[in-house]
This record gives sequence, structure tokens and C-alpha cells, in this order.
Amino acid sequence: MLFNGFTAADTWLLVIEVMVLALISYEVISSVLHKRKMVQRVAEVFPFVERGQKLHASVPEQRNDMSAQDIEANQMWMEKFKAWDSETQALLSDKSSKAASIFIHVVTAAKTDRARWDSGGSVHYLYGDIGNIYQLLQIKLDNLHRIIENPDAYF
Repeated sequence: MLFNGFTAADTWLLVIEVMVLALISYEVISSVLHKRKMVQRVAEVFPFVERGQKLHASVPEQRNDMSAQDIEANQMWMEKFKAWDSETQALLSDKSSKAASIFIHVVTAAKTDRARWDSGGSVHYLYGDIGNIYQLLQIKLDNLHRIIENPDAYF
């Protein structure tokens, strides 16, 4: 009784409605999956941001009368930076060549400050290799922040 007056036009309308419903479902599902993927990418990158920030805060103080311990602390900090840099680059290269390219894009190093402010408000000027690496660290951290803030553009 339900399909008694069912015509060919009704069949076509039903087929079209099912196709529209399938298209809408596809769009919604793909959008949800894409957002989930971006959240996952940000979650994978975020620990590297935290490590970089810890490096940024732990740069050794520079003095004119550097002891052997001070020189060793500088070397250790630079090694930590190199490890962080290469591990971050490897992760980004694995996930997205665009993100990896943005991470290594260092054009404004000369404009970056070589002074570190401590929690007490004192300024510590950095020079030599430590100053150069500190500038590089700041730029690469900024690049990572840019990637995390807009993952759709980079992943």
C-alpha cells in the first residue's frame, strides 16, 4: 500500500536525495577527520616547542672571565640545541615538507635580540657562538609557533 502510487519520477527524486545525503555525510566526515589530523599534528609538535622554550630559558650566562666550567656549560647547551634542532627538523620533515621548510627559514637572525632577560628583570647579553645560536633558537621557536597556530597551512 505504501508504494502503490510510486512512479519513475519518485524513484529519481529518492535517488537524488540519497546522493545529496551521501555528499553531505562525506563533507562532514572528511572535515571532522581533517580537524582530528591537525590536532594530532599539533600535539606531536608541541613537545618540541616546550623543549625549545626550556632551552631558551636555560641559556648559560656569559661573562668576560669564563671558567672551564662555564665553557663546558656553553658546549653542553649548544649540544642540546643541536639535538633539539635536528630532532625537530626530522619530525617536521617526516610530517610535511612545507612545515620543515618554514622551520629552517631563518632570514631575520640579524634583527633578533642577543639579550636574555631573566625572571628578576636583569638583562644578560650573549655573544659569540652562544649569541648566534640563541638568535637561531628564537627564530626557530617563532617558526614552530607559526606552524602550530596555523596547521592547515603547513600540514
